[in-house]
Amino acid sequence: GGRIGKGHGYSDIEYAILREVGVISDETPLATTVHDLQVVPYIPIQENDVPIDIIVTPTRVIRCPKRPRPKGVIWSMVSGEMLKSISILRDLKKVNRKSHEKN
Repeated sequence: GGRIGKGHGYSDIEYAILREVGVISDETPLATTVHDLQVVPYIPIQENDVPIDIIVTPTRVIRCPKRPRPKGVIWSMVSGEMLKSISILRDLKKVNRKSHEKN
């Protein structure tokens, strides 16, 4: 269940933030809606990409094989621009840094 968005990774970041704060887990089902023409047999997935469990089109429901998901924000993939424009990322980075300093 790979998906291609608009190319900026914001859906993946939103998922990662929700994992970081414990609102969702690896077991939370993820679904998307697309047109039948947008379904392809294979899309390469990177470590920060969030695989989809269910794809719904106007004519069918596709259940995808389970794949590993990111456990949270992959900080090495967060750009300075993302930190600048997404305040919750800045806050999470501070909390993450403080928790590492305590350990």
